[in-house]
Amino acid sequence: MITVYRIVKTPEPTRDDFLSDGARGKRPRDDTEEAVRRHGGFSVWTIEEHALAMAKRFPVLGGYIAYVKLPAGATLEPFPGTWDHQTAYGDPDAFLASVVRVVRVG
Repeated sequence: MITVYRIVKTPEPTRDDFLSDGARGKRPRDDTEEAVRRHGGFSVWTIEEHALAMAKRFPVLGGYIAYVKLPAGATLEPFPGTWDHQTAYGDPDAFLASVVRVVRVG
């Protein structure tokens, strides 16, 4: 089973941490087909160290990393050129139920 890493704001993730950008009311970066498609998901990393580095670089994203076993029915779409940064698609409740660990970014 694949583990993905999601930057979250608190040590106890909530359903909101796994909502798509669109469900959170964010606008797509542009109107390209790719941007609109990715708007239906949220960012994760497949390499723990890269998620930690991103959280340290952009503390506004959150101070914790949730370790998530990819739930059944979820899919990932890698970003071109950064295969470990991916868009995750799936049920936010299933993602929340699949959190196995949360660590503080330090």
